[in-house]
Amino acid sequence: MTLTITGADSSDQGPSGCVVRFMAASAAGDSDAAMAEIHPACREGLSGGAHAPPGVVAVEVQAPEPAEAGTRVPTRLIGSDGTEQRFVFVVRPHDAGCGIDLPASMEATFGGDPAQMVEQALRAAVEPLAEGFAQMGEALSQSMGGSGGDAPAARRIAADAVVPASAVSLPESLTAHVLELDLHHRRRREDPASEWQASAELNIRFAFELDPAWTALATLGVTLSAAISCEGDDLRPADASEDLGSENYSSWEREARNTYVKLALSLPGGACSGLRELAGTARLSLVGGELLEIALGPVGGLIGSRVELPALDMAMELERNEDGQLTVRVASGGFDRFDDIVPVDAAGETINQSWGGSGDGQTDSRTYSSEIADGASLLLRFWSRREQVAIPFSVAGLPLTLA
Repeated sequence: MTLTITGADSSDQGPSGCVVRFMAASAAGDSDAAMAEIHPACREGLSGGAHAPPGVVAVEVQAPEPAEAGTRVPTRLIGSDGTEQRFVFVVRPHDAGCGIDLPASMEATFGGDPAQMVEQALRAAVEPLAEGFAQMGEALSQSMGGSGGDAPAARRIAADAVVPASAVSLPESLTAHVLELDLHHRRRREDPASEWQASAELNIRFAFELDPAWTALATLGVTLSAAISCEGDDLRPADASEDLGSENYSSWEREARNTYVKLALSLPGGACSGLRELAGTARLSLVGGELLEIALGPVGGLIGSRVELPALDMAMELERNEDGQLTVRVASGGFDRFDDIVPVDAAGETINQSWGGSGDGQTDSRTYSSEIADGASLLLRFWSRREQVAIPFSVAGLPLTLA
């Protein structure tokens, strides 16, 4: 994506330049370059690819400020719709220069303990940065003792085995709870000579109670049958698309069972003091049943080949790039079938998962920057059932006033 960065230059060897280089590398999907701008003390355990914050088209780097243990670099993140988000980077010196302290940056921005923030839905707190830092947030949670616990044991099966049936019943209805209701009034103008423009927004964020036998990969969309203000006005969005409120949940959100929806409601012509009723139908992509595992390898014997996985009704291709890094390629959306893909060495020890992802609409690829030797294997872990279902829901705890 194209990201315009103002207020500082990448040639600056100080804290501001460090932030510029990190944001530029994230926008370019250059994981190695982004990681180089992270303070060495904060790199351990970080994995995954670099991603720019979604919807952000411009970053304004503001004047750095001295801090107790380094320098604070405030930034303004500007979305394509004109919305703005403030994020404060904390940059600390090290032997080879300076680097971003991610935990301190989150605490400086939001005033909370970063491990707890990760545990309590970092994406909601860091919006819209969380999508861009999702994989780093997951690793941060693990390295700081966040939630998740030990991974459940998986039962090994052959690649062509018949996946066992599961008697787990799909949910017939859902109860949701409001996490945030926000009525926002705004006046804005482009410059002192421009006319003021007034606008208002009513946003809601709510979470579903989901049967522990199932985990949501995504909310594909929400159809509202009722959204009524305390005054009795209809707040359902006009001409809402079928993907209204859609969300894809990261692995750490799945572990935390954080199945939430965010959407904008219509504003009535008159006053709106709160929400009296909200109900509808949610379309969810769910996984459940038994956790299974397929061992694929040794990797060296599979390079350049197409590996059929009948148990998953899909195929996987493995190759090495010009730098010898392992690339795994599947049909678009294929990685969603997996709970995890764990590289292990010839001795069965887990290899650090440092990878970057990409897709072209037809296929999705995952390239490992960590060394995956020819003698290593990949453990493909997945749930025995995956379903897309439409489930009616109602929101508990209403009415909720804004007063």
